[in-house]
Amino acid sequence: MFYSYPRCCLRKFEDRYEYLEKIKIDGTRFSESFDAIIVPQEIDSIRASELGRGIRRIMEDIIGSLGEEAGSQFITKFKKRLGKAYLLRIEEIGVNLHLIELKQNLRW
Repeated sequence: MFYSYPRCCLRKFEDRYEYLEKIKIDGTRFSESFDAIIVPQEIDSIRASELGRGIRRIMEDIIGSLGEEAGSQFITKFKKRLGKAYLLRIEEIGVNLHLIELKQNLRW
């Protein structure tokens, strides 16, 4: 199972990260696969560091809202499902899931 993160939860970040409003999420298919998330080609024009900040904030919000055990499971499953190549790529833009997890563990 993959945890659902409704589109409405992304809305709270759109004021700060305007590019998020272009991302579409099909809530009916979200638990099935990543195909439920539609990212337009325009996202390529966003600075990598800006994109990384937005992704990092969303990940922190998801993990924090799930709580300690489910948040830890989410990170583990997300990393496994994402795969090494994509993990390296998101780390290049400033999203270090291990550091996010450690930071969250300090809060719990």
